[in-house]
This record gives sequence, C-alpha cells and structure tokens, in this order.
Amino acid sequence: MADLFSCIYSFFRQQADVLEWGVAPPDPIEQPERLTQWLAAGKQGEMAYMQEHAALRLDPQQFFPEAVSIVLFLHRTPARIVKSPDAVEAQVAAYGRGPDYHFTLKSLMRELEAQLMALDPELRLKMFVDSAPVMERDLAVRAGLGWIGKNGLLLHPTHGSQFFIGGFFVNRGIEKPAAVLPDRCGTCRRCIEACPTAAIEEGRQVYAARCISYLTIEKKGEIAPDLRAKLGTRIFGCDTCQQVCPWNAQQLEEALPEDSKFHLTLADWQKILQPGGGFKRLFKETPLYRAGRQKMLRNVTIALENSAPSE
Repeated sequence: MADLFSCIYSFFRQQADVLEWGVAPPDPIEQPERLTQWLAAGKQGEMAYMQEHAALRLDPQQFFPEAVSIVLFLHRTPARIVKSPDAVEAQVAAYGRGPDYHFTLKSLMRELEAQLMALDPELRLKMFVDSAPVMERDLAVRAGLGWIGKNGLLLHPTHGSQFFIGGFFVNRGIEKPAAVLPDRCGTCRRCIEACPTAAIEEGRQVYAARCISYLTIEKKGEIAPDLRAKLGTRIFGCDTCQQVCPWNAQQLEEALPEDSKFHLTLADWQKILQPGGGFKRLFKETPLYRAGRQKMLRNVTIALENSAPSE
C-alpha cells in the first residue's frame, strides 16, 4: 500500500491548513465506561443522538465494517482564540468565525478520495467530521495526534486545541507508525477553575448540559435562569477553557485576518436576526447558520440582558 501512503502524505503536505495526520486501527474504544456512564448520568442534555448511536461510537468497526485503517488529520481553525475579547462585541467562538468546517473538511477529503481511487479503484472509504457517530478524539490519541486534556479537548504540544479533527475509514491497510503522546496536563487545573458554569468535571469530562457551547448551539427553548447570566455576551460557543490553557499560549499571540462580519455589536446582531435582516445571506456558509436564527436571537437577547447596566 506504499502508493496509497505516498499519495496521502503528499496530499496533506500540500495543504497549508492541515497541521498533522496519523493512522489508527479500527479497534473498539478503550475505557467505554467513560461514555456509557456519562450517558447514564444524563450529562448529554438534549443530544439524544449520543445515546442512539453509542454502540457505533464505541466500536468503529460497526460504523464501517470494511474498515482496516482510520486516517485522521488536524485542520487549522479559521480564526484564533481571542485572549481578551472586546466586551462591547458579541462573542463568537473562534471555530465559528469562518466557513463551516463540515463542508471545508469534507471537500478536502473528497479531493483526496479522487486521487486515491485513481490508484486503487476498489478502495472504499467513509468520511467523518464531527457529526458522525465516531469518537474522533479517542481515535486521534490512538494515532499519536495528541492527548485528551482536562477540558475534554484533544491537545497537541505545538497546536494546542485550535484545530478541527477530520478523517476517514478505509478498507486498506495504511501504515504510519506513531507513539501515543503522554498526558502533559500535569497538575494544571486552569480550565476546570475558569469554566463559567462549572461544566468541566474531574476525569476529563464535560457536563454538556451545563456547557455554554451546548447551551448556545444545541439547547432548544429557554435556558435555565441560573445559567443565563453566566453566558455573558457569548452568543455562539465559548472559548474560556481554551483561552486559559497553557498549550494555547503561543497561538493566542498570533493574529489571523478575519471577516469583519464576525465582529459585531449586540445591537448589530439584534437587527441582523430580525426577519429579513440578512442572517441567512451573511452566515449561511458558516457554523452559525447551523444553530439557526431563533437560537441565535435567543442568545443575543440574553447577552443584551447581561450587558445592560445594573441599577
């Protein structure tokens, strides 16, 4: 399979936004109880799909029975995490300030698939980018691409956590030896202590139903009164645990050009989210559109309440 390896190697090397790549076997996930106990405790909130597809998550072979190898890669986020966000602006998580990564990464993989198929017409692969029932972070650890941090995110010694994880199952043996990276969080507890809603728990797990990213993106309907104030001016996602992570320190100092449409005041957002205000036109190709206009309007309303001067 040397030709397939060479093709993948050359392809990823030519992609400026692909930071690292690796290969993992499609073996069952180690420590399945971490997921089953988390689900049993109801910490997934309204994300019923986590329970419905738990078996597939725990055994990659069930997701794609033909799998022999799993190729994973880290793709740079479109924007850097802001260390000290402007309090006047509505806060949008870094990963949301750019094109929808589901489309970007899948487009990249389709391009690679075409090249691989030209070498091996019998090759079969199945892509995954966040929305598939796959434990990307666990598989990435297995592929030597990082370790699971105390905030539940994959951490890389050079790139911190400012990347997306994408990959594909393939019915061919792809060899790329890599040592599993050691856990380098040590005694640090900055992410746990900084989380606004105390959603980060011991054991490198997140109580999703309390996480601001979940509340602003996944949660339907009203947000509980005790959590509303903790959102601050965040209207899509939350970067707090990544802002305080020492492994992101270098990336926080770097600046990337950004589209000005992601830097708006809450008043601007309130106008855009009204019927006919242009939300779809401006944000259809971004992750924000997945949350939907109604959720975004709810979030902006809460943020306006939180930013109002106290009497």
